[in-house]
Parts: sequence; structure tokens; C-alpha cells
Amino acid sequence: MSEEFAVRKELACDFAGIRRVNDRAFGAAGEGKLVDKLRADGLTVSSVVAVANGEVIGHALFSELRIGSTRSEIRAVALAPVAVLPE
Repeated sequence: MSEEFAVRKELACDFAGIRRVNDRAFGAAGEGKLVDKLRADGLTVSSVVAVANGEVIGHALFSELRIGSTRSEIRAVALAPVAVLPE
């Protein structure tokens, strides 16, 4: 694999590659499914990919996070998952 890569916002054509990176990095389909669900629910704030030789090799997702208490709700941003291909 090349040592050179570019980081950019995700595109719809990256979705399968993002799922593959997350599944391989975490060893199961859970994180890939989580990314798909957050995207489908409109909770994605920003999603970026690292691409080398036309292949998604890394991914980072920022999503909405609401922290509630008995008195108020705090809106925040979560950084998760962050994944790279194991190799």
C-alpha cells in the first residue's frame, strides 16, 4: 500500500469502502452498521475518508450527541468511530 494518501469529505461512492474499513478495523460488522444508521438518521455532522490509490483506507465520523440531565440537555459532537485498515 502506498504511503501517500488524501483526506477528504465522504462521497456516496465511498459508503461501501467506509463499511469495509470499519468492519475490518473492528473485526465485526457493528461499527459499519452504526455508521450507516447515523447517516440514515441524519445525525452525521462530518464524515471524512483517507484515500490511497482510489481505495478508502481510513474513516472518521463526527456525529450529533445529546447529553441529557434532569435540568437540561447539552448538544455536543462525538468522534467515533475512527478506523483504518489493519495493514
